Amino acid sequence: MKKKKIISERAHLMCPNMFFGIMIKIDREFHIQKFQESLSVIQAAHPIISTVINMDHIDDIFNESRTDYQIPYAIEKERNWEQIFQVLFVTHHILCDGRGLLTLVEEFADYYVLDKKAVCVEEQLLESLEDLPSGSNLPFLSKYLVKNINKNWIKEKQAVSYHTYLEFEKKFALQNLVNRRVRNIPKEELKEIAEKCKENAISINDYLIAMMMIEEHANKVIMAADIRGKIRGYKQGSLGNYATAYSVTISKPEKDLITLAKQIRSKVCRIQTHPSEEMLVLACYFAMEPTLIDAVAISSLGNFQSKAGKFAGDKMFGYALRNGHSVTNLGKIESDSITEGFFIPPASPATIKTWGVLTINGNMKIAESFYPNK
Repeated sequence: MKKKKIISERAHLMCPNMFFGIMIKIDREFHIQKFQESLSVIQAAHPIISTVINMDHIDDIFNESRTDYQIPYAIEKERNWEQIFQVLFVTHHILCDGRGLLTLVEEFADYYVLDKKAVCVEEQLLESLEDLPSGSNLPFLSKYLVKNINKNWIKEKQAVSYHTYLEFEKKFALQNLVNRRVRNIPKEELKEIAEKCKENAISINDYLIAMMMIEEHANKVIMAADIRGKIRGYKQGSLGNYATAYSVTISKPEKDLITLAKQIRSKVCRIQTHPSEEMLVLACYFAMEPTLIDAVAISSLGNFQSKAGKFAGDKMFGYALRNGHSVTNLGKIESDSITEGFFIPPASPATIKTWGVLTINGNMKIAESFYPNK
């Protein structure tokens, strides 16, 4: 794999709690040799897994191949006598988004159960605004704001070292514990929800956002959106971050869930037909000075002194209030290899609670990552 410059992924590199995972159950006995083979198969299919981040030149950082790398794993105990075994996949957002990890999970399970080998895909990361749909340019005011912050940051003549960030990350983790819990939406209940959605011309995502707004008494929810079908250069099955996020705000949310979901549908449709709104966060990353992106979280949440970094973190990315709510729905899959599973979302410091949603074989599970002390 040729070395690849990291641009949009950089936003995750120096931000705490950007790890996430997928837990699956496989209806087979556990055999260590087959398990190891399955890991080797997915690693061979995705060259980006076998890379390390080179930070020698802080202005530009790259993924570079590392020939001796093997996917690390830990086995809680021998489970050879059990028919069903569980596997928890954990990765960092710097590698891929949730859909990317789901791809790895499915490929792992398909080889373990069906001897089906994943096809090798050369990853092509998002590198510039040109990779996004036409019309994704920053709106005038946003462009002016980012240009000003960049100018102020350059005047500061400083940068955050990775060592400094790691010290901050450890301290932040100790002071900001994350809780997690999972709830199940059984097949029959999900079937009823899907029928209601169809009858009312709304999507499952609209329904989920409405659920969160009502349960959390929130009028704004951040929605993660898969953009694989909209960007240039994407190859089917490749890893990377091919997602955007946008906020859905309802100034006066209805108390009735379906009525609220209809309000949300109207907002989402408008956003999805305006690339400058749908791709806003990615366009911001491409416009910002790379080293400023590194400074955003630590300037707002730590003791790194940067007016430009703190302004960006507080005003642009929500680190001042840290009261956001977010939903990431990985969609649904039918699998002969996976019995069931759930998606554990990252706990962004900008959010108080994030839902990770995944439906496998008709069973939906919602996993929550949240800060109990916020």
